[in-house]
Amino acid sequence: MKKLVLAIALGVLIMPSLSAQQYTSQTVSFGITNHALVGVNSPTLAFSFVAPTSAGNGLVAQTASASTNLYYSFMPASPVNGASNGAKIKVNFTGIPQGITVSLAVDDNMVSSLPSATYGDIGSVVTGFQTGQTLGSGAVDIINAIGPSYTGTNYYVLTYTADIDDYTSLSSNPNGATPTITYTITQ
Repeated sequence: MKKLVLAIALGVLIMPSLSAQQYTSQTVSFGITNHALVGVNSPTLAFSFVAPTSAGNGLVAQTASASTNLYYSFMPASPVNGASNGAKIKVNFTGIPQGITVSLAVDDNMVSSLPSATYGDIGSVVTGFQTGQTLGSGAVDIINAIGPSYTGTNYYVLTYTADIDDYTSLSSNPNGATPTITYTITQ
């Protein structure tokens, strides 16, 4: 019995020292930085209106098209308007020469089936731009509902179509601003 009492007494004395543990903790940072990058595959876009070969004829084609591929990478600093997919891509085509109208069609076939677990919340083409919409002055939304995502080697195909709408206003060397297209990701 003495041995049992001694074993119990030693157990009571040893147990508190075994359960008295010390611990420490660390804060963790994942280093994910916010970014908004947009790019196209070529720095230039050319519309070719072919000159007539016979006197009395106008330009061979009254319409010319040119395409470019649009890529982007987007990581917001915080949710946009309470949601993670509130960013959009805008296009602003300035300096369009007199006598020409320009429309834009956005094809998302290369990005629409990308897995969201890998590429994130790829945006949607704004209504009207799937089939083509005339561009006016000022920036317009062409892709919306963008969340944290990237296109990788995939892209949106942007097809611009230039139509002659007023032959009398045309010039082979138009004065004024150099035509420029600017793409911007906004939140």
